[in-house]
Amino acid sequence: MFIDTHLHLNSEKYGNYKEVIQRAKLFGVNKLITIGTSVKEIPEIKKIILEDGVYGTLGVYPTLDEKYTTEDLKKILSENIDKKIVGIGECGFNQPLQENDRDLKSQEEVFRMQIELAIEKNLPLVVHNRNSDRETLEVLNSYRNKNLRGEIHCFVSNYEFAKKILDLGFYLSFNGIVTYKSGIILHETIQKMPLDRMLFETDAPHLSPEGMRKENNEPRNIPFIAESIAKIRGIELEELSKKVYSNSLALFDKISV
Repeated sequence: MFIDTHLHLNSEKYGNYKEVIQRAKLFGVNKLITIGTSVKEIPEIKKIILEDGVYGTLGVYPTLDEKYTTEDLKKILSENIDKKIVGIGECGFNQPLQENDRDLKSQEEVFRMQIELAIEKNLPLVVHNRNSDRETLEVLNSYRNKNLRGEIHCFVSNYEFAKKILDLGFYLSFNGIVTYKSGIILHETIQKMPLDRMLFETDAPHLSPEGMRKENNEPRNIPFIAESIAKIRGIELEELSKKVYSNSLALFDKISV
């Protein structure tokens, strides 16, 4: 069995998310976490998580929802947390900055708001980190020993950064990038990191594994990602899959076993 800890079932690229869910289950991916990035997605996410085995997070992506104040965003997120909302995010930093994006100071304010909400609600944090290792580490480190837990989703940094994140008690989540030629940067981290801190994700419909890159990614591709990681790690797929499944339930502990 597998859990896809990060995908976007509300994407317009999917004609019917229920069919995506059913195809995932045929491949042994029996639990899915569809990730929030903005206020406008909340009604869609609340509808999607009514499906069996589907859970959600609520969050504000670094460059979205600029028209709201940070206080308003926290209030909206708080009011919509229910039993199937299992995390806060994705949130963090996104660089390089594009025209009309929040500046880094504003991104940090929205990031910190969601960190504090995650701590307050005892929920794991889903961190988005694009070209912002230094900024991300600086912020997360300021919450050391404050009962913050979470993951760096779509981990693509080097082992030196991985060690610092792992030292904070965070998990690292890997997706189809591990199957790309460019994914070789991840091999050292995958080989050396503690197995009990690893998660699988697709980030579907984005980042389809090699050989499928012209197609929309789907959670049914998790076994292909897992197989690639097992080869890099040098262990049996079954051993890896069982451990990562257990890891996912340990971090996202509102998910029913």
